[in-house]
Amino acid sequence: MNDLTNAGTISLSLAGEKQGMNPQNIGSVVISDKTDLGPLAAAINRYSEATGVFASMGSTDNDIVLTDPTGGNIGISSFTHSV
Repeated sequence: MNDLTNAGTISLSLAGEKQGMNPQNIGSVVISDKTDLGPLAAAINRYSEATGVFASMGSTDNDIVLTDPTGGNIGISSFTHSV
């Protein structure tokens, strides 16, 4: 995940294969700087136990890498952005 067009509030649901692809809403995350997605990564990691999905920062703060340690599929749904 990378390159937001604008700062704003993001919400999305994540699902991991390990957890049966059941979507988990991560709530609303305020991104005040479109080049720093750290708050989104932190929100995703708060639900890692429920989703089996982990977020880490990529080569810049503008990139998030999602992983499932078992190599399973990751689903993203219900993505909204306030802008």
